[in-house]
Amino acid sequence: MILHSRQADETYVRREHRLVVWEEGKSRWKKHPEQDLAALASELPERVECTPFRFEQIASEADLTARRIRVAQEAWIPDYPAQLEANSKRVAVSTQ
Repeated sequence: MILHSRQADETYVRREHRLVVWEEGKSRWKKHPEQDLAALASELPERVECTPFRFEQIASEADLTARRIRVAQEAWIPDYPAQLEANSKRVAVSTQ
């Protein structure tokens, strides 16, 4: 996962954070028993700029019932500006 830390001069430094997905042969994520949904907990390093989603931003049952969200709907995932990020060799890679 690519994160950024703000420096004293207000610039940002790129920080790579390794997500551990498997541990001792077992997955670390939790999967919903009925829905196509999973979550993976991770501790973020210190001094990382990261604003979590507010609970109100997550779709509710009422949103689904009102058909504001439907199967196969296009979704946008917030990421680094321009949807591009440089890898450790400074080669731009698409995040889409």
